[in-house]
Parts: sequence; C-alpha cells; structure tokens
Amino acid sequence: MTAQPQKIAIVTGANNGIGFETTAGMAEAGYHVVMACRSRSKAEAARDELLARLPSASLDVMIVDLGDFASVRAFADAFAARYSHLDILINNAGVLFYSAQTNADGIELQFATNHLGHFLLTALLIDKMPDDPASRIVSLSSIAHKSAGIHFDDLTCGGDGGVAYGQSNSPASCSRTS
Repeated sequence: MTAQPQKIAIVTGANNGIGFETTAGMAEAGYHVVMACRSRSKAEAARDELLARLPSASLDVMIVDLGDFASVRAFADAFAARYSHLDILINNAGVLFYSAQTNADGIELQFATNHLGHFLLTALLIDKMPDDPASRIVSLSSIAHKSAGIHFDDLTCGGDGGVAYGQSNSPASCSRTS
C-alpha cells in the first residue's frame, strides 16, 4: 500500500485568536498546517507556542498580507511551489481600522483584506484542492455583517471605518443607509 500524503491546511491569521486555536485543532487532528500570517515575528512566536503545547505538530509559517494583492499572488505561487495539494483552506484573518485607509490598488483596506484578499487567495489555490468530499474552504466573518451591505458606489464608505469594517464582512447586499 502506498503511503497517503499528509493532509495540508492553510489558516490565515493563524497567529492569534480563532486562527491560533484553529491551527492547534488542525495540528492535533494530524494536519500539516501552513500558518499564513502578515507578521513573521508574530507568526513564529505563535508557532513556537503551539509547538510547546503540541510537540508533534507539523507547522509551517508563510507570510501573506491579504490587503496587498501582489503579496497574495506571491503567497499562492510560493505555496504551489512547496506543496502538491491543499485539503482545507480556512480564510480567517481580518483587520479592523477606524480610519479610512486604502491599499496599493486604491481599494479600502478593510474590504481588500477581509473580503477581496481571501477571495483572490481562494481563486488562486482552488486548483490545488483535490476533488474530494473532505476538501473544504471555510470563510469566517464578523457579526458586523448582519447590519452591513456592500457600498458599490463608494467602497471607502465616506471614510467611516466602522461602516467600512461591516462592509468588509458583508455577504454582498447593496443597501446603504445614511
């Protein structure tokens, strides 16, 4: 019998909160987990903490800034060069800014990071996922989506960071209240 390749998962924002605990759970379940994080130092500190807790964990730190689409593309290329497949993609990372900021492409940074960055990452990696009922793409969002819509006419939300944050977690409704 041929040995099966180890199951591989990516967790974005794996260095803290839900991403950290998800990484621990996936590693404990026997997955090799790629910790996709924006800060190398924070990711490596989280990896070291996880290895102290789970010495047999199989973890790899790879850097990606989901608000920078060039970084997302570089991450996907590096992942594809390093790994033959991807079993589970957990789109967890998110940012919350209270002031209007844009990325290099001029897109409101929360929307670029929390929504479009994960969409692009998924699109770039989906061909690495086996046609298997156990393969999964899981996308998390904040409860802020419940009262938000996407403001297609003004993705900066008039500079209101709180409204922009809700929009970045929205399921694509077009309503806007002023």
